[in-house]
Amino acid sequence: MAAPSYEALGILNLLFLLIGVLILLAVNTYVVWQWRHPEDRNEWFSAKLIVVLSMLASELVIIGLPLDVTNNQGSRDCSWEGGDYAKCGGLDMRGYWVGVSWLQMACALCLLPGFLFAYEAYDDVDHTTECGSLVKGGLCSVLAILIVFVSVCVPMYLSSEMNAVRRPVLSYSGSLPLKVETYTNTNMSSFAAMGDLDEAVTTSSSEYLFYSVDFLDYATRLFSWLGWFLFVLWGGIGLVSLPVDYVLAYIYRPIPLDARELADLRLSVQRRTAELLDLGRQLQGERAAYKEGPKLGWLARRRHEAADQVRVNKLSQMAMILEGDVEELEICSGNAKDYEPLLYVLYLFMGIVAAIHSLLWFLHIAIYILPREPAHPFLNDYLKQFSTWYPLFGSVACAFFALYLLWCTVHGCLKFGTRCFCIKLHPMKRHGTYLNAMLFNTALVGFCALPVAEFSSHAFADYAAYADASTRFSTLRRLHFFRFWFAPLKKTSGDVMTFAFVALFCVSVLWFFFLPHDVPASAQKLRESLASSVPAKREKEVEMKPMLKAKDLKKRNETRRAGKV
Repeated sequence: MAAPSYEALGILNLLFLLIGVLILLAVNTYVVWQWRHPEDRNEWFSAKLIVVLSMLASELVIIGLPLDVTNNQGSRDCSWEGGDYAKCGGLDMRGYWVGVSWLQMACALCLLPGFLFAYEAYDDVDHTTECGSLVKGGLCSVLAILIVFVSVCVPMYLSSEMNAVRRPVLSYSGSLPLKVETYTNTNMSSFAAMGDLDEAVTTSSSEYLFYSVDFLDYATRLFSWLGWFLFVLWGGIGLVSLPVDYVLAYIYRPIPLDARELADLRLSVQRRTAELLDLGRQLQGERAAYKEGPKLGWLARRRHEAADQVRVNKLSQMAMILEGDVEELEICSGNAKDYEPLLYVLYLFMGIVAAIHSLLWFLHIAIYILPREPAHPFLNDYLKQFSTWYPLFGSVACAFFALYLLWCTVHGCLKFGTRCFCIKLHPMKRHGTYLNAMLFNTALVGFCALPVAEFSSHAFADYAAYADASTRFSTLRRLHFFRFWFAPLKKTSGDVMTFAFVALFCVSVLWFFFLPHDVPASAQKLRESLASSVPAKREKEVEMKPMLKAKDLKKRNETRRAGKV
């Protein structure tokens, strides 16, 4: 039976891709539907549609690498014009990467920020702002972002120095006989089997080839470069925090308590709730006093607003931790709805799987990426062995490794905000996620999807040796301005971004080893930071401390009954 033609394979693969897109759209819609907050149930359908579309754009970027490898069938001829396309998949991966990259940029720079600013303006005024004002505010925010991005990108692109790729090449010179035999009946490129022609080479030298890229590629390079900073910072933290949080969720799972233990637990929650309400009133009083006070200069105003945002973030963190402890109290008292005991066993399983993947990524970076000469292909061999019996499994595994990095990035962002208070918290919770949290986290994924795909193509260079993605990302890495961040350092193959990623991973290991739990912000320090407070009668101030876990409380009460305390 004759093998299908190149064009037939292209149509077949395109059909499979369209089916995959429909499946991803269905999954994304289900996730948004299940995670939405009841208050947003029947509102902002257009924003939810943008979330679904943006999630799809990120997923298309992530699956682009395994799709690229499958399309080129591991053949060098598929990655250059004029090659033998007989065994290629037929998809135009160059067009695919340009299309999904610009779709990702449109979602992350325009659509998601516009809806995010509009939604938070709508929320800040207690749902009373007119639709026209919201649209105008969102459009102005998006326009400001685009003006900044374009004003930076266009001059860099037009600069002959900035838009210059410096690629190292080997130059050979020599004499050849008049009659040259070619090799066309081989399974490799005709350039890979020159036979006796190699003997005609007399000299060789290392040189550099300089050329430029078009605006479509340069803009996506600048966009992904911005995302690299977010990926390095929060991905390095999340690679540690994700498995730690799942394992701790199982270790400190709620357990049944007796009446006295429940009373102590309930009293602790009531005290912390009263403290939180008091801090909220003080914050409102400080804001009111600031509005009625004298006008400040621009710099003083910015400092005050930054300090106010930090106080709000601390208050949000305290409320988020308190909310989780209240849910734990309901479970311990038997009043929780839809409580699933096996859910914590699932957390343990997910924590173990996440820990294995984090360890594999760290070992792969240390063994394959950082050394000048890789000690072992490691995960590349794992992915390549699937091609000998079922290539689809290799594609799925490659996509899962990349998706895990995105998952770690989102979790690392939440963990960073929980402990550092310099960014606003946007927690994701099933049946309890506000739309602004969905928009923010989707935008974060959008910014980091291209860096993750680039990092994966670099990490799996052997597996994706003949993919268009490898050529594309290796070319963009060599642009003049970005060369500092992605050029290999001396005596290593790692670059600045990779070393920063590893450094943050190591710091996070120490951080979560000594401080594994999220501790509420100090209520006393927050109170002292307020410029003024609400003049109200106060009772004895109680420092806000983390609620005792159920196991610790039970152990303390048993010790008391035994007369040891």
